[in-house]
Amino acid sequence: MSHLRPASVEAIRRRSAAVRIILLFGFCLVALGATIAAASDAESATAGADAVIGVGESEEKIPTTTIPKGAAPVDAEYDRLVEEALDSQKAAVDGVPQQLELPVVSTKVGDALRLGPSVFYPELAAGDPSKAASSNYQSDRAYMSPPDSGTYNVDIYYWLGLPTNIDSINCDNSTDCFWFVADQMSTASGVAMHIGPYHGRGQAGNSDGDWLFNVSGYDNGTYVGGLTSTESPSASWVRLRVWRLSSTSTEATWGVWAYFSGSDHYVGSLTLPGTTLSNALLFTEVYETNGPCTTDFERVYFNDPVYRSPSGGPFAFADGDADYQDTCSNTTWEQLSGDFVRDERMKTRVIDDGDPIW
Repeated sequence: MSHLRPASVEAIRRRSAAVRIILLFGFCLVALGATIAAASDAESATAGADAVIGVGESEEKIPTTTIPKGAAPVDAEYDRLVEEALDSQKAAVDGVPQQLELPVVSTKVGDALRLGPSVFYPELAAGDPSKAASSNYQSDRAYMSPPDSGTYNVDIYYWLGLPTNIDSINCDNSTDCFWFVADQMSTASGVAMHIGPYHGRGQAGNSDGDWLFNVSGYDNGTYVGGLTSTESPSASWVRLRVWRLSSTSTEATWGVWAYFSGSDHYVGSLTLPGTTLSNALLFTEVYETNGPCTTDFERVYFNDPVYRSPSGGPFAFADGDADYQDTCSNTTWEQLSGDFVRDERMKTRVIDDGDPIW
């Protein structure tokens, strides 16, 4: 038998009811918060928005799992498969890399407007316009089909050989010689960025002749950026990624990452006029003070360049056409399979100027 008075029992019942109401209200708040968070995640995942990574932060402060943000959910799975392929890449055979087994993506003819008759700025030749006009200079470009308007990301994959003959060794010891392998993208009329590994002593900061990443831009005659301290591996596939970090109505800041040795490495950033990428091209260039057309560059390979835009992605570039600054006729683009291609020196040209590479 209970010893509580009826009034006490009623008070307990009222307190129990109040507790149940408070708990129910709390559960509702939690559920509402989860719904709002999920909606926010979905919006940021599908918007193709700028990455929310602090410009200039060190690599250690940027978890690789958040590079980059703003991509669609399917992007994370695509990147996972790509990174697995990079981490498990097969060994080269007789110095020739095997094609990366990358996920299949859609091929899309973009709708971006080309910015003028030519998107190549010869003044990018290690920051010295006179080099591009010299007989010691050679550049091989692959003009890719324009991506979509609004494109905010381009990924390329490259594999570097090394200079092998005695002339290239002498060139390493010269004070004015370089090789540059890059992804060039225009952002506005007369504006472009040149991102990729650089080798040689033709620029301050590269005194050891290592392959260092160059993150530079050209803005109607003014140079920004330059060599970084991050070294690129050779004889290994590397993913080079350019992604918009932030933008205003007139300019954008672009971040650069390189994936190798099992992780993404933050390389640097650039701020340039224009807010989207267009007129993407691949190129290799060499300036050889020991005489034109004599320095052997043991092949550069490119594989499956892609881009992302507000309409989705990644999308493969539909085609690439050869263009040579034709000091030398012993350099050539070659198609190995689809958009798995190489640029090779000291070899008879097999794809002529203006012809399709893929």
